[in-house]
Amino acid sequence: MTEQDARALLLVRAFESGPAEPWRDGDAAWADAEAARIEGAAASPTAIAVRRSRLIAERLVARAPALQDALRSSASAATAAAVGVAVLFGLAADSIGSGGRIHVLAPPLVALIAWNLAVYTLLVLRALRPGGDRDEVGGGALRRRVQGAWTAWAGRRGGSSPPLGRFAIDWAQQGRALHAARIATALHAAAAALACGVLVSMYARGLVFDFRAGWDSTFLDAADVERIVALLLGPAAALTATPLPDAAALEAMRFASGGGAGARIWIHWWALTVGGLVIVPRALLATRAAWRARTLARDLPIEISADERRRAARAGSAAPLAVHVLPYGMAFTPQQRDAIEPALAPFVDGRLRVTVSAPLPIGAEDDPQSWRIDPAPDVAVLLFALVATPERETHGAFIDAALRCHGAAACRVVVDESAFVERFTGKVREQRRAERRDAWRALVAASGLEALFVDLGAGARGAGGG
Repeated sequence: MTEQDARALLLVRAFESGPAEPWRDGDAAWADAEAARIEGAAASPTAIAVRRSRLIAERLVARAPALQDALRSSASAATAAAVGVAVLFGLAADSIGSGGRIHVLAPPLVALIAWNLAVYTLLVLRALRPGGDRDEVGGGALRRRVQGAWTAWAGRRGGSSPPLGRFAIDWAQQGRALHAARIATALHAAAAALACGVLVSMYARGLVFDFRAGWDSTFLDAADVERIVALLLGPAAALTATPLPDAAALEAMRFASGGGAGARIWIHWWALTVGGLVIVPRALLATRAAWRARTLARDLPIEISADERRRAARAGSAAPLAVHVLPYGMAFTPQQRDAIEPALAPFVDGRLRVTVSAPLPIGAEDDPQSWRIDPAPDVAVLLFALVATPERETHGAFIDAALRCHGAAACRVVVDESAFVERFTGKVREQRRAERRDAWRALVAASGLEALFVDLGAGARGAGGG
C-alpha cells in the first residue's frame, strides 16, 4: 500500500485498539459498509481494509484537524534542514588554514575524506555480508541509534493521547524500511552538502585573501610529504595536467625556511579530490536512497491484521454484524430482548444479527471461560442496568475481563435505563439519572471505553400508555 494508506491504516488501528476522542461508536461499522459499497463485492480484503481506513481517517481529521499531521510526511523538510545545516557548517569551517597559510596536507580535509572512506567501507562490507541489509544508513550502529531516537521521539509525540502515541510507535516500527531509506538520504545528502560548503568556503576565502601553500612537520621530511601528496592529490593533478612538486620543491616550501608557494593550484587540487571522493559518491548514494524511499512510499510492505482482514471479508460479503449481548447482574425480559436490536442500531451501523446470553451473575468476571463467546462476535455488548450502583470491583472487573477476551475494538458498554425510569419520577428522576450516568461514565472511562445509554422499556411503556 502507499505511505498515505499505511499511515491511515495504522492511525485507525491505534484508535480502534483503545477508542478516544475524536473516535465515535459507529465509525467502524459505517466505514465497513461504505468501503464495501465503494470497492464492490469483488474487491479483495486488503482493498476494502485500505478504503475503510481512508474513510475513518478522513472522518477523524474532520473532527480533529490536528490529526492531519499524523497523515503527512515531513521527510522532505527534515532532509532540507539537514542539508542546510551541513552547508552552514561547511561554510563556517576554516578548512584551509589560518594566518594566510594553507598546509599542503590539509589535515581537516584529510579527516573529512578519511571519514567518508570509512563509511563507504562499512557500506560495502555490510552489502557483501550474507543477508546484509543493503539499505543501512552507513553502519548498523548508526542506523540503530538514529532509528532508536526516532522511535523514542515518536512515542513522546503522542503526548496525552494514547492512540496517537500508539500510532507514532507503530509507524516508526512498521515503516522502518522507509525511515531507514529517508535517514540514509538525509545523511548522504548532508555529507555532500558539508563538503560543498567547505569548497565554497575555500574559494571564497581565496578571493579576498592571499594564501600561501607550504608545510612544516616534526616527523616528516620532504620525501615523505611527496609520497603522501602523490597519493592524495595525484589524480587531481593528472586531471589539471599540472605536475605535483617533487621533494626538492616541497623542501623549499617549508614555512620554517621560507614563505611557501602560491596556493591557487593547491586549492584546485584539493577541491577536485574532495569532489571526487566525497561529493560525487555521497550524491550518488543519496540519489539511490531517495529512489528507494520513493519506491517504498508507493508500495510499503505493511500487512493488514487478521482482525482487519476478517472485518473486510465480512464487509465485502455484506453479511450482518454478529452482535452478542452479555447482560451482567440484571434481569433481562423478552420485551428488552425485542428492544435491544433497534436500541443498538445508532451505535453499531449496519444490519445486526443479535444473540443474547443468559443474564450473568455478579462475580462472573472471575470465570470468563464460562461466558466467553466462541467464535468471537463482531461486537460484544456488555449490558448493565442504570439502577445498579457502578462498582469497580465487580462491574469494572467484568469490563476488564471482557476486554481481555474480545479486545477494545469489539466491545461496547451499554447501560439500560428502563428499570431506573420505572422506579423514579419527575425532577428527582432526572437529577438522579444525571448523577448515576456520570458515575457509570467515570467507571467505564477508567477501562478506556465509553458508556452508551439506552431505554429498553420505552417501547413497552409507550404501547401500554405508561
